[in-house]
Amino acid sequence: ENVPNKVIDPLAYTKTHFTSEIFKICLKNVPKFANVPDVRKFLKKHDLEAVKIKRPFKSNYAYVTFRDEETRQKALNSLQNAKWKKNTLKVETAKPDENPFARNEARGAQKLQDTRSVREKTAPLY
Repeated sequence: ENVPNKVIDPLAYTKTHFTSEIFKICLKNVPKFANVPDVRKFLKKHDLEAVKIKRPFKSNYAYVTFRDEETRQKALNSLQNAKWKKNTLKVETAKPDENPFARNEARGAQKLQDTRSVREKTAPLY
């Protein structure tokens, strides 16, 4: 059966379903050794409750997701230029992550099918 190639929008879920990904900020200049519980504790001091925190390994930033726009705006206002362990924080809004299922499906549609046989793909051991 011939199925036409459909374009998959990896961000479509942000337009049709509720997701906290649309209420995300990027917290920059985070202290080097601060982990996710440290970020959560710092946010609590500023009367903020995060839904999700992503702290990429060996980086000076963190992605923080909130439950609603009001909380995100409060975070943007209260954390801008805040001090944390001698670091001055910078805060900006962040783009939502792509839906991994849609992203993988879109990539899979672009991959070429390898038609070589197992014998052609393997190298002899002699």
